[in-house]
Amino acid sequence: MKILVFSDSHGYAAPIQKAITLHPDATVILHAGDGAREFDYITAENPSVSCVGVPGNCDFFTGKNPSSVTLDLDGIRVFLTHGHRFSVKSGYDALISHACENDIDIAVFGHTHIPLDRYIDEDDGKKPLRLFNPGSIGHPMGTKATYGIIEIRKNGILTSIAEL
Repeated sequence: MKILVFSDSHGYAAPIQKAITLHPDATVILHAGDGAREFDYITAENPSVSCVGVPGNCDFFTGKNPSSVTLDLDGIRVFLTHGHRFSVKSGYDALISHACENDIDIAVFGHTHIPLDRYIDEDDGKKPLRLFNPGSIGHPMGTKATYGIIEIRKNGILTSIAEL
């Protein structure tokens, strides 16, 4: 299963659609917020792909989507949130704590506009966790827009950050 992950598009749908065309084998699209309009657009433009999104702090939330969601994707528990409610700009402790308490395998978030792909090995009897932030497809902190790719395979999980 190939999952494309976007966040912080801030009004820019074209880069998302370009990334989607580069990965025709993707079966799931996740959007970690600050791009509600773009999420609605990509959902309409890609009806054969399962799309899941959450609102961010800059989205004028109408109540259509929950602020976070836990998904079971091929037996992997994925927690999707924007990150502002977990104060990820100040650190990851609250997000890690929530993930550990809820048996999460991958915590996907945005908000910082900075890509992050960090694996946290087993600690104190807790199972391993991956923190995954695709960066920003619309307003990157670096020079290039970024998005994430998660591949769930029989022999494990492969994650990567791609530049556009």
